[in-house]
Amino acid sequence: MCTAIQSEQGLFGRTLDYEISFGETVTIAPRNFRFNFGYAEPCDTHFAIIGMATVRDGYPLFYDAVNEKGLAVAGLNFPKSAYFPQPENGKKNIATFELIPYILGSCSDVDNARQALENTVIHGEAFSPELPAASLHWMIADRDKSIVLESRRDGLFIYENTAAVLTNEPPFPRATAYLKGFSHLSHTEPDGVVDSRGTGAVGLPGDYSSRSRFVRAAFLNSAAILPDGRDEQVAEFFNVLGAVEVPQGALRLKNEKLVTSIYTSCIDQKTAVYYYKTQKNSRVTKVALAGREDGDTLISFPLKTNTDFLYE
Repeated sequence: MCTAIQSEQGLFGRTLDYEISFGETVTIAPRNFRFNFGYAEPCDTHFAIIGMATVRDGYPLFYDAVNEKGLAVAGLNFPKSAYFPQPENGKKNIATFELIPYILGSCSDVDNARQALENTVIHGEAFSPELPAASLHWMIADRDKSIVLESRRDGLFIYENTAAVLTNEPPFPRATAYLKGFSHLSHTEPDGVVDSRGTGAVGLPGDYSSRSRFVRAAFLNSAAILPDGRDEQVAEFFNVLGAVEVPQGALRLKNEKLVTSIYTSCIDQKTAVYYYKTQKNSRVTKVALAGREDGDTLISFPLKTNTDFLYE
C-alpha cells in the first residue's frame, strides 16, 4: 500500500504504507558513487541522487528519489499484476532494484526516461536471498509531466499520467477508468439547501483500498491551491498526502500485523530537496542535495522517528 502524487508546482511525494520498516534512511548517491548492474556495465559517473533507501552491502535500494536535474521516481507495490521476465540477449537488462539508479543516473526528464526504457527488460533477479525482487510499478515525473511504468505478463507498458497520481492495484488503465466514475464530484458547494458543508464531494471514497486512495488523492490533488511561498507549498502538499495516510490500527492484516504510513515524503523537483515525516514524528525534516553532489561515497541520514514536540 502506497500513494504517490505530483503537484503542478513541481512537488512530488508519496506515502509508504507497510507493516514493518526496513531501516530506511534519506540517502545521497553522489555523482561518482559506483553503481554496479548485474547485466550492464558499471556506472561510475552519473547525476547525483537523493531519496529514501534501505542500504544493503553498500548499495542503496531506493524507494523514491530525485536527481539533480529534477527527475523523480517512486516505486509502489503492485503485487498481483507485476511480472518480471528473465534477462534477454540483445536487450538492456535491468533488475527491479536497479531501475531507479538506472533512470535517475542518466536521464534529465521524462522524455529521456522513455528513450532509456526502449528495448529494456526489467527482470526479477533478487538483490540477495534475503531480499527477493519486489513486485512494483513506478511513477516517473519531471517538473511538467509524469508517466507510469508497468511490467506485466503481457509486456512492458508506459502510460501518460494526467491524473498525476499512482497507488497499487489494479493496472493503471483500469485505475483511471475507475476514476471516471467519480467525475460528478465537485470541489464547490451545490445549489440549494444542504445540511453540511462539503456536500459537493459526497460519495468520495474514504477507505484505504488502492482504488479508493487513487480517487481520493486525484480529487484532492486536482483541487489543491498551493500558496506562493515554497515552504507553504510543501506544507500544503503534506496536507494533501495526509488524506491518504493510514493511522496505526486503521488497517489490520489477518495475522494481526498493523499497516501504517511509515513515512510520507515530499520532493522539491526544482531544488532537489527531500522532505519527510514519519508515523511517530509529524515534524517535517528537510535534507538538501545541494553541496553534496560530488564524491564517491554514500551519505545517509537516519530517519527521525521519535515523537518530537515544540514546547512554548
